[in-house]
Amino acid sequence: MLVILLSLVALILFDVAALYWGADSRETFDSREWRNRVSYWSREAIMPGR
Repeated sequence: MLVILLSLVALILFDVAALYWGADSRETFDSREWRNRVSYWSREAIMPGR
């Protein structure tokens, strides 16, 4: 339980630090690319070849 709590606090601190330094960790190129791939895969699963 303590390990989970400490890891959550560390993640929040890293996210705040990234926002402070001007890099929004939720909107990096990799996250946008991943989101585009997931939406493409979901469209292909619903309507293949379209």
